[in-house]
Order: sequence, then C-alpha cells, then structure tokens
Amino acid sequence: MFRDFYAYIQNRFNIGVQIIRTDNGTEYVNHEFGNFLPEKAVLHQTSCPDTSPQNGVAERKNRYLLEIARSLMFTMNVPKFLWSEVVMTNCYLSNQSDAIRSSWDEDYV
Repeated sequence: MFRDFYAYIQNRFNIGVQIIRTDNGTEYVNHEFGNFLPEKAVLHQTSCPDTSPQNGVAERKNRYLLEIARSLMFTMNVPKFLWSEVVMTNCYLSNQSDAIRSSWDEDYV
C-alpha cells in the first residue's frame, strides 16, 4: 500500500517522500517495508507504542470517526454488520468537508 502511495506522490507532484512517521504497528515495522525505505532514501520515524500524545492528530481523528459512527448507528438503528460502511462513509464525508473548509479558508484569508 505504501508503495502505491509513494508512486502516486512521485508521479502526481514530482517529489519524493522524505520522512514517514508511524506507530510501531506491524504493518509498517517489517522486513519488506524496512528494505523498501532505504532504497528510496526515506527516513522512518516510529513513536512509542500505546502513546496517544505522540500520535496526536491521527489518534484524535480515529477517535472522532469512531464516535460519529457509533452515534449514527445508534440514532438510525443501523445493523452492526454495516459498521465498516458507516465508518468509511463517515471518513469520506469528513475528508470532503475538511477539503471544502480548507479551500474556503484559503480564498478568504
């Protein structure tokens, strides 16, 4: 997945990724990923495990997405098997509203 992201950034913006910061999750701390990063001269920084303050923005965003999903499911009596769809839809809408808000802020600053 990171390889796709890296290729997208390089092709779309004609720049490389210089630093990636992750928690110590197994998806980013493994042999294959560890070999890919030095090939591309990407510095990998990891935070201490289970430390929300170091993972700040991402942890807050995840908590926000899950809280909204729980609220929507409870309010609308959505069946539990649709949990992932609710979270993904919430994430999409949240990202769209952030993009609209940031473009509006740039226009009127």
